[in-house]
Order: sequence, then structure tokens, then C-alpha cells
Amino acid sequence: MFSLNRNTTQFRFVIVLLISLGLLVGCGQESAESDAAPKSAASSSVATVPATSEVAEQEPAAEQQSQAADNADVVALYQRTCLACHAPGAAGAPRTGDKAAWQSRLAERGIDGLVDSAINGMGSMPPTGLCGQCTPEDFKALIVYMMD
Repeated sequence: MFSLNRNTTQFRFVIVLLISLGLLVGCGQESAESDAAPKSAASSSVATVPATSEVAEQEPAAEQQSQAADNADVVALYQRTCLACHAPGAAGAPRTGDKAAWQSRLAERGIDGLVDSAINGMGSMPPTGLCGQCTPEDFKALIVYMMD
């Protein structure tokens, strides 16, 4: 027969396992639902070719939408990888939005030097910070975002 302590440990393990499984399943469903909507809308629409003047008017709007999407991606990446240290200024990290702190670093090292510091680590920040998947372009976008 199992002791009470062992049953409690097993019960806790099962609960944690079920919660983890629920979170994983929930995350997968959100992606599947958001992917399904554009496909159904695209399959039911009829293709039309806009006039040349309409295309010229749509290009700036498309560029703005692309920039907004890029900015949203940078914000999401910042929130996942930089926010924890740069929002509070932990361990000497320049705070997000502290123009004076960022400008002094920018004047001293330039944008390429700041990107290099992000990739190779600086002070208490380990190499790549918390963004091991980031490219140099990602780091540049994140730095520019944190400067503003």
C-alpha cells in the first residue's frame, strides 16, 4: 500500500501534468482558429484586378500596414525577451524609453556597436540576452524600439 506522502506527490504530479497539457492544447487551438479564418475568406472571394490608379493608392497603405505589422512583431519580441531587464533598468541595463541613456551609448558605440553588444553580451547581459533566435536585424529593431 502507498503511503499518504507518496499518494500526495503522485496526485500533484497528475494535476501539474493535466494543467500543462491543457495549456498546450489551448495554445494550439488558438493558432488553428486564426489560420482557418483567412483560408475560408480567401476561398470564397472572387479575384479582381484593381485599376492602375487604385494600385498606386494602395501601395502606401500596404507599406504602412507592413510597417505596423513589423512594429507589432518588434513589440511582441521586446515583451518576450527584453522587457524583464530593460523596463526596470535591472543590473544597469538602459531603461526602455530613456533617451539620454540610449543616446550616450549610441554616441559612444554607434548602432552597430550596440547590436554587437547585444549579440556578444555586455555587463550583466549574457550573449543574445534572452533572444537566442534573434538576427542582427532583430536586435537593431529592438534597440531602436527601446530608444524611442
